[in-house]
Amino acid sequence: MSDEYLILHLKYKYWEMIRDGQKTHEYRECKPYWKSRIRNQNKLILVPGYYNDNSVDIQADIKSIKKVPYHELPEYVQWEFPDTEYTTFYDIEFEVVYS
Repeated sequence: MSDEYLILHLKYKYWEMIRDGQKTHEYRECKPYWKSRIRNQNKLILVPGYYNDNSVDIQADIKSIKKVPYHELPEYVQWEFPDTEYTTFYDIEFEVVYS
């Protein structure tokens, strides 16, 4: 299988948590937009905001992608999506390989 990269733009505070080894999961709403992008992906590129400086990108291997209901999300994620309590999310677990 060739490497297929999924690029995720993150709020800077979450990018810092990943950089510092405190965060190993990223969440996206289960919508057609994300469904079409996460198929066959095995690598991540995590970008702080919309920086044009790729020297700050973090590369990671995707360990698993699963669907989880809103009530199983960490509390800090629920705060980011306050009106989506009936929504399902993709839980993308990863391991940083280069930062």
